[in-house]
Amino acid sequence: GACDGYVVARLRNKPSGRIVELGRTEVVWQNHNPVWKKTFFQEVWDPAEDVMEFEVYDEDGEVDDLVGTCELRLKEVDEAEDKPWLKQALQVLDKDGETAILGWDGMRLKNVGKPTKLHIAIRYAAFLRPKDLMASYLEMLLADSADTRLNSLKTIYAFAEHGDRQALRAVAEMLA
Repeated sequence: GACDGYVVARLRNKPSGRIVELGRTEVVWQNHNPVWKKTFFQEVWDPAEDVMEFEVYDEDGEVDDLVGTCELRLKEVDEAEDKPWLKQALQVLDKDGETAILGWDGMRLKNVGKPTKLHIAIRYAAFLRPKDLMASYLEMLLADSADTRLNSLKTIYAFAEHGDRQALRAVAEMLA
């Protein structure tokens, strides 16, 4: 019969072995060419070593069948020429991680068609961690310019108004 497919997405840091499950798509029932429109958000701290892993499953009730896996090194996203987007077709591999999974030939024969690919689009956005951002504003409190110090205080106060009480504590410790 047809595949009832879904995808599990994970972020893995190779050196540390840390794995974070980003989420799962919904099941697309009775479809050999499913399309998922799912968005995952994740902070990435080490794009040189982090890898996005995708596992494609066939929903079968109690025990789902692993169709195949693929991965994308985030270094490729970080170095993409067409930032902030990277669109890529990833080869889906068998459980051994080496053999390509072949798709359906029409609607009849499994594993005789073209190699199966998972088409993904990744949006890349660089940002500063709040802790790093706050540290730079605290450093500006030491600036010679009164305008710079005043603007820094206004920004720190704005952070504090939105629930970052740590900002006010840091200023109080610095001024004490």
